[in-house]
Amino acid sequence: MNANEAIRPDPDELLKSLQKARAREKGGKLKIFLGMSAGVGKTYAMLEAAHALIKDGADVVAGIVETHRRAETRQLLENINTLPRIKFSYRGREFEELDIDALLSRKPEYALVDELAHTNVPGARHEKRWQDIVELLDHGINVYTTLNIQHVESRKEDVELATGVSIRETVPDSVIERAEQIELVDIPPETLLERLAEGKVYLGNAAAHAADNFFRLDKLTALRAIALRFAGDVVGNDLREMSGVGGGKAGHEKLLVAVSHSPHSRRLIRAARKIAFASEADWAALHVDTGAVLSTEDKNRLAENIELARSLGAAIITTTDADLVAAIVRVAGQHGVTKIIMGRPRRTLLSAFGASLLDRLLSETDIDIHILNDRQFLSGAGRRNLSLLLPQGKSPYRLAVLLVAAVTAAGALAAPAASYQSIGFLYLLAVLAAGAFLTTGPVLLAAVLSALAWNFFFIPPKYTLTIARTEDALMCLTFLLVAVITGALSRNIARNQHLLRSKEKSSDAMLEIMAQFAFQSRRKECLEAVLNRMRTLFDGSFEVVFRRASNEYECTCAAPVRWLSGASEWAVAKWTLDNGREAGWGTDTLSSSQALYIPLSAHGKVNGALSYMPNSHAAPLGEEAKSLLLALCGQLGFYLEQEIYREQAQAAQELKRSETLYQAILNSVSHELKTPIAAILGLASALEDDKIACDPKARKPLVEELSESAERLDREVGNILDMSRLSSGLLSLKKEWFDVRELAEACSAKLARNLQGRELALDIPDGLPFLHADYALMELALGNILSNALRYTQPAARIALSVTHEADRLLIRVADSGNGIPQEYIGKVFDRFFRVPGTPPGGTGLGLAIAKTVVELHDGAISASNRPDGGAEFLITLPVGTQPDLENAK
Repeated sequence: MNANEAIRPDPDELLKSLQKARAREKGGKLKIFLGMSAGVGKTYAMLEAAHALIKDGADVVAGIVETHRRAETRQLLENINTLPRIKFSYRGREFEELDIDALLSRKPEYALVDELAHTNVPGARHEKRWQDIVELLDHGINVYTTLNIQHVESRKEDVELATGVSIRETVPDSVIERAEQIELVDIPPETLLERLAEGKVYLGNAAAHAADNFFRLDKLTALRAIALRFAGDVVGNDLREMSGVGGGKAGHEKLLVAVSHSPHSRRLIRAARKIAFASEADWAALHVDTGAVLSTEDKNRLAENIELARSLGAAIITTTDADLVAAIVRVAGQHGVTKIIMGRPRRTLLSAFGASLLDRLLSETDIDIHILNDRQFLSGAGRRNLSLLLPQGKSPYRLAVLLVAAVTAAGALAAPAASYQSIGFLYLLAVLAAGAFLTTGPVLLAAVLSALAWNFFFIPPKYTLTIARTEDALMCLTFLLVAVITGALSRNIARNQHLLRSKEKSSDAMLEIMAQFAFQSRRKECLEAVLNRMRTLFDGSFEVVFRRASNEYECTCAAPVRWLSGASEWAVAKWTLDNGREAGWGTDTLSSSQALYIPLSAHGKVNGALSYMPNSHAAPLGEEAKSLLLALCGQLGFYLEQEIYREQAQAAQELKRSETLYQAILNSVSHELKTPIAAILGLASALEDDKIACDPKARKPLVEELSESAERLDREVGNILDMSRLSSGLLSLKKEWFDVRELAEACSAKLARNLQGRELALDIPDGLPFLHADYALMELALGNILSNALRYTQPAARIALSVTHEADRLLIRVADSGNGIPQEYIGKVFDRFFRVPGTPPGGTGLGLAIAKTVVELHDGAISASNRPDGGAEFLITLPVGTQPDLENAK
């Protein structure tokens, strides 16, 4: 290998560097002014950089800048455009915070947002200011901000160890990694102490308090070393990314750290983050649900630990297994882990009788194990074993005592007829029963109490703990060991069954939901079925917001109450849709909301949002439940994406049909309108002749033909306009009561001039019910059907119009004696612009389509058929409503 090959960039590292650069280019750029503590001049340096940007012509706005009453800082801020702050009332006091909505609306090129680690007042959109800054970056706004080293999450332990001060406000390293540039603002500790004494850092009592505590030379020196080391790590990491050199095997390493509800897990997580950052390795945090019953406090702490690992950039892995070591080994093999990180194990009562967690890991895997040399760490196994032994409430232990007492009473009743050896089996059965529904601690208590009660009440000599016979003593000791072992085994079997049932329940639910996606054709029914199934898995209700291809919103709810109808909850859902991040209950964003909102995304696009309203807000979602919920949200996101594609395909198909229809309309209308227009022009030209104008006999037929052509033109234009009105969906019916005979006679009178020898016979009996309909539209519909019959029958033919009453319907029949309709076209005669091929010219093919639309608007039906003796018959069926009271009307 030559020198050039030795420094050849690693392709994987180059790809990772390009992906990070591409992610940064998507939003705004972040610049952090980092210092070892307050008073080093971070805000001043940020304002100087802002003035340099303004000098170069950039648009800079100060969102929120804390001057801390320092004159030189206030003077620099005066010449920068500053947005007003938003005010919040909290516990009787008024606080000012960053107005993020105003800043987003203003959308400057650069925004100055001081104090990255600041905690917002309750009521603000986000709990932390760094979340405000992330939203600004996501909207393409460049941000300048400030940060002290003690607020970097991964350095929290180092700062607390060096200063002895507990740090409460921290910023996730994943946010700091988004920074395009980190500028270290550094001054010697001695200079900072001089500034403190001069009142340039804090004023009055605050300065004296700081000098006695945090601002001491040794602590400031340690903080400065941590800040310089952190800045060096960042620079080294950037250099490695730019060169693409992964440092050999380190670039391919993957670390794994186990996370539990232990408070010591937070230190393990931060340590794993530092090791991963230093070695350029990927890392994951594993939580194993062993079936142990956790208190509400433990559940909350577990959720916090997992969220901490997620915020520090870890991939979160959850699994269920009664055997912690087996789960770690299995997951490590599946994910290609090269190093497992754990704290120093402590010896416990149970580990004294068997191999410790470390011993088992060393024997069951070849993966390197990194032990953190800190006695404050408590391994997951030790914590787990203690949690199983220590009381999780008094009720299980009371049940164990009551169970032993009940067996003792039963044994006392059976003692005259049974030997004390037989009664020992009753106690053993009781311990087995306790193992089926109690945790390990109560089971062990039941075993010990059973041995003591058996000895005290039944083994001779009675009512004493002494045992006279050696064989009885061995039997009692054997009983105790057997009871402990069988009780523990029974408990493990019950726990494994519980885990299997939980897995089976989740798998069955996922399969059922996937089946709904596959086989339900209608979106509303599919989403309702899915949400109802999800209600059986989670203790709460669900509502889905679907953002359709037309950017309209469609809500589907599977609960008796639709909470998204409220303005405040809809605002949270809208924020999730616009920003693609979780919000609401259980999050740091808009946490006052009663529901949790999760974006439904696919291929990087947010297609909707899922709203989860828990029945109880006391405890957060467990990690296993949260993982299942996120998996279901992923499937919902893909389903909604398919729905968007389906709508787009339907729209494209409809557009294609519209273009075809438009061409048909153009061809038909241009031909049908051109004929009467040409006739009118020709006749008008003929009437201009002086000889014809002076001859009434020659003028009369021309005028009649001119009138007929004008009527034909009016009829065709009228049909087009009527069809346009009906198709728009904006037409409102003006219903009135009228006699169907009146309708038929009016249509007959209008067509009288066009009969040309044809007979129009009316067969309308007396006593028919009145119709409640739009008279003008019904006249238009019936007139079009009669006109169609006239057009397709020969002179001297007979056309019959009859009306009958059957049950709650009126039947109107129009029968002619023409050639009828070819059988293959009967189903198409009511289509717009359809004309039977081979028919004589004349008409646009809209008359029957108009009639069908009008009849259906009145909740009626229309059909066409051929008569047995020749000709066609059209049947209109209209509903008959409750008849009006004519006497009262008069």
